[in-house]
Amino acid sequence: MPVTPTEGRLSELCANSFLRLWCFPNPARDDGKELCDALVVFGEYIIIFFDRERVLRITEDQKTNELNWKRWQRKCINNQIDSLEGAERYIKSGRSIFLNRNKHTSLDAIVPKNAKFIKILVAHGAHNACKAYRPENIYGSLAVIYSKSPEIDFSMPFVIQLDSNNPVHVLDGHNFALILRELDTISDFISYIIEKERAISQVEYFNYCGEEDLLGYYMRSFDKISNNRVLIKDRDATGFMVEEGFWQSFVKDAIYRNTKKSNQSSYLWDRFIEKLFSFISLAEFKAGRFHQSDSPLFQMAKEPRFYRRMLSNRLNVAFKEFPAQVAGPTRKITLISSLTDEVVYIFVQIHGFVGVISDITAARHRLLEVSSFSALDRLPDKKKAIGFIFTAPKFSKDFDVEVITLNREDLSVEDIESLKLDQEKLKILRPETVMQVFHENEFIPPSSSAPRSARRNKVGRNTTCPCGSGKKYKYCCI
Repeated sequence: MPVTPTEGRLSELCANSFLRLWCFPNPARDDGKELCDALVVFGEYIIIFFDRERVLRITEDQKTNELNWKRWQRKCINNQIDSLEGAERYIKSGRSIFLNRNKHTSLDAIVPKNAKFIKILVAHGAHNACKAYRPENIYGSLAVIYSKSPEIDFSMPFVIQLDSNNPVHVLDGHNFALILRELDTISDFISYIIEKERAISQVEYFNYCGEEDLLGYYMRSFDKISNNRVLIKDRDATGFMVEEGFWQSFVKDAIYRNTKKSNQSSYLWDRFIEKLFSFISLAEFKAGRFHQSDSPLFQMAKEPRFYRRMLSNRLNVAFKEFPAQVAGPTRKITLISSLTDEVVYIFVQIHGFVGVISDITAARHRLLEVSSFSALDRLPDKKKAIGFIFTAPKFSKDFDVEVITLNREDLSVEDIESLKLDQEKLKILRPETVMQVFHENEFIPPSSSAPRSARRNKVGRNTTCPCGSGKKYKYCCI
C-alpha cells in the first residue's frame, strides 16, 4: 500500500498510464523492506520510480536561499539518486522481489534477465519556490544539465546537474503528471526515454529548462529519413539546449489540440486490455505469463497511442456494421494489422449460436482457430495471429471473450491440412474477400472546413488552460 499521499499519486499516475498489468506500487525486497516507490516491468525494461516531497522555501536573503536549495537538493535529489542506484543494484543481484511486504507473491517470474533500466526520480516541493525565485519560469520546473564532466560544477539554485554516463531522469510534481498524461502508453514513454538517453550520450552537455519543454521539442522532432523522432540530428554537435517556453508554444498549435481530441477514441483499446487482464488467474499472474513476449496482452500493450486510435476506430466501425437483425448464427470477422509488421489481430463477432453450451464453446474455439489461420493464409508476411471471439456488442454487454495466439512456425503439416479443410467448409476469408488498407498519421491537423471560431470556443474562457500552466484559458493561450 502507498505510504504517503505523493506515493499514492505516483502509483495512480503510473497505473493509469501503463495500465495495472505492468505497474507495481511499493514492491518489497527479500528482507521485507521497500525496494522502491513504484516498479514498472515491461519486456526487457525495468523502470524504477522514487518519489520525495519536501517543501523548499524562498526568503528575501540570497545566501539563505542558496543554503535552503543545497539542503533541499541533498535530501530530495542526491539521496534519492543513491536510493535509485541501490534498487538497481539489488535487482541486478538476482535477489527476490515481492508484490508487497508480506512476501506472499513473488515478482521473480516477470523480472527479465539482463534487463535495461530506466531510473525516474519525482521530486516535489520546489514548484512555488522556483516560480518565486525566477518569475519568468512558466511552470516552476527544475532546469537540468547532463554533463560528461562531473568535475565541472554547474550547480546553482533550481538547476540540477546530472551524470550523462549514468542518467537519472529527475521530474517534479507538475511535469511528471504532464509527461505521463502525454506519453500514456508504455511504448510511447519508453521510446521518449530511449531517445533522450541516446541524445544525452551524444553530446558533452545536454540542457533543458524543464522536462515539459524537452517533451515539446521531442514531439516536433520527427525525422523523415529514419522514420523516428531524433532530438539531435547534427552528429558533430557537442551540446544541446531547449529554451524556456517550448512546451507552451507547442500546445498552442491547432494540430496538437485536434490530435488530443481525436485520441479520445483510442481508449477503447485500453479498456479492452483491462478487461482481458481481469480474467487472469493468480496462478497465471505468479507465472508471469502475460508478461511474456508471445502474450496477447503484451502485444496489445506495445501499441502506441496513435495506433490505438486507428485500432479502436476500426473496431467501432466493425461493431456498428454487425447486422441489427439476424436469423440464425451470424459472424463478422475483422482483420487489423499490428504496428508490429509480423502480427495481425483477428476479431470475430458472433450472435445466434444455440445448443449445448459445451458444443457452442467448442464451435467458437474452432471458428477462432480457423479465422486466425485464415488471416495468416491470406497475409503471408505475418508470422503471428492474435484472435479474439466474443458475442457482438450490439447484442451483449457481457465480455465473453476467448483469446488465442497462433504462430505460423508452430503449425504442423497436419494442422495446416485440417485448418484448410475447415476454412473451406466455413468459407472464411476466401480469395475473393476484399481486404482494405488503412493508414494512420500520428498528428491530425484540424479540418480546413471547420470554422476557426468554433474550434477555439471548445475551451471555456474561465477553465484551466490545456497547456498546463495552471492559469485560466482567457489569461493564457486564448
